[in-house]
Amino acid sequence: MYRRVDGILTLVLDMETRKLNGFRLKGFKNFFLKHLQPKYKLVDDDFVPLVSAIEEAIQLIGDQLMNHPERKAAYREARRMAHDDRVCIEHMEPLAA
Repeated sequence: MYRRVDGILTLVLDMETRKLNGFRLKGFKNFFLKHLQPKYKLVDDDFVPLVSAIEEAIQLIGDQLMNHPERKAAYREARRMAHDDRVCIEHMEPLAA
């Protein structure tokens, strides 16, 4: 079962137990393609190295939006799962706790 938290985060929950099985973050590639690439004349290969910068920008914005306890808890669950599963983007180190 999918539970959309907001325009960026969707949680994937087990149908029976409602346990978190996964998550999906949206918008990084779209932001790169629509805003950064044309403005700074970047090429597709520039995307992966810029992911950390995009993550930092999202973190700053997210901190301002996290006034809703349920939304904040959902993002914490997704981050915990990413950390536990050592999720990383190709050519990048896993996130630190």
